[in-house]
Amino acid sequence: MLPYLEERGVTHTRQIDLNTFEDYPTWRKAAKSTRKLELTYIGNFLNEFCKRRGLLDIEVSPREALPSIAIKDTEVDANPPLIEQGNWQKVAVALSRNRDSAAKLRNHRGSYFAQLFYRWCIVGRNSGLRPDIELNKLRWCDVRRKNVGRWSKYEEKKKDKWIAVLHVRDSKTGKQRIVPTNDVDNQLTQWKEEQQQYIQRYCPGIEVTDETLIFGNPHNEMRQYAYNNFNRTWRKIIDGINTSLKPYVFSNKNYTPYSLRSTYICNLIMDNKDIYTVAKLAGHTIAVCEKYYARIDMGKKAKEITDFDYGSTRSRNIETESY
Repeated sequence: MLPYLEERGVTHTRQIDLNTFEDYPTWRKAAKSTRKLELTYIGNFLNEFCKRRGLLDIEVSPREALPSIAIKDTEVDANPPLIEQGNWQKVAVALSRNRDSAAKLRNHRGSYFAQLFYRWCIVGRNSGLRPDIELNKLRWCDVRRKNVGRWSKYEEKKKDKWIAVLHVRDSKTGKQRIVPTNDVDNQLTQWKEEQQQYIQRYCPGIEVTDETLIFGNPHNEMRQYAYNNFNRTWRKIIDGINTSLKPYVFSNKNYTPYSLRSTYICNLIMDNKDIYTVAKLAGHTIAVCEKYYARIDMGKKAKEITDFDYGSTRSRNIETESY
């Protein structure tokens, strides 16, 4: 925002008018989704900080001062989900191989990050957290273990089932949310043990507390890794198996770390979770969930729509393939 205002000759908030930001969408060289998000942040700054303190002209409305950026349906699939049959299994195997290969090298830092990345991807896929601004900021105190096991009449005892409940405090929308998860408790339990063993051996001066980042860098006082590290590792792994991955039917874009999040959301829809629940868990509005993901449900309903009562009443195996 500051470089843009400098080019426009704006040095004081009182100079901002309804036309100040009209050229921002074309001036800013970035993805459309990035520009849209930045304008949201600028709007929050103008409204929550400047307007409340009387730093804007009384006639300037932050809502009217900022241009809107429309995102087409064809653009919402920049991060296609890994829901085509067999895709996630192939990615999981590749993640495991990358971890095992790194462990054989003498570079313990690289081995640590490969192990971290393995856990990070699985937790991301099973929680739907935004990789850079939610998952990377998750602290140990943001996770609660909960036993949702039930009484077994057959065994006459309670069968434990531990789940991880994530408390997302710093989100893209600014709204906090609670996300109960499957298959995350085991990942975090194992990761905490692996992390502590590594720190004791290579970084004995580091203390892991409740406030410590779960996926922090022990060689940098447990601060966040640069997000480029995750992107680069992801690209390396995906490029290695790209020819065996099936393309997402609605997009020809490459799979990205954000595909872990879209995979989580699409899986919720295909598991017949109602759109309100999906929106709450994902931190989206209902409208966004419908626009981005609801069409996935139609593929699942294809059998119901095209089914006819003929032949045997036994269930049939339905196969799907490209023409």
